[in-house]
Amino acid sequence: FLFLELRKAMSDEDARAYWGLVNTRNDCDSQGQIGTFPTTTDFSRPALEFFKVVLENILGQSKHKGKGEITFELACRNMTDKNVKKGDLKIYLANFVGEGWLTLGEHYDEHNQYISIGIRSFLELRPFMEEIVGDLPDCVMCSDLVVKGLNCLTEKCMTKMHYSCSD
Repeated sequence: FLFLELRKAMSDEDARAYWGLVNTRNDCDSQGQIGTFPTTTDFSRPALEFFKVVLENILGQSKHKGKGEITFELACRNMTDKNVKKGDLKIYLANFVGEGWLTLGEHYDEHNQYISIGIRSFLELRPFMEEIVGDLPDCVMCSDLVVKGLNCLTEKCMTKMHYSCSD
């Protein structure tokens, strides 16, 4: 069996639909797993810990009507107990951005950018992301996963839609 699946995901960044051939086999390499996050990648364990912290922060605040992005500085603060240098975190971030797992948004200030979830994560990691925060919101217009987007104005309503779907 090939354990491959064709998946579609809507980008929160550019409003385009992306298709990808995704490995659905949940293998582990010799490093094992970080929680249930599959570590069958070339990334080091500290890099994967950083990625997991970034995802947890973005998804956690997005579920509670947050912006769906965090600053690099906040991600660094959440890694202080991991004994990882800030320079290494910058390298990890650049690698995750380069491979499409994360994206960089506008600058928060001259030294700090917003980090958001990349299209590759939407395609390949939805089950893991749902494990982090439970049910993730789907866009009420296109039924695709939405992290960044418009929130319902009613306080207790958790309805969301992509910015591009609201046009």
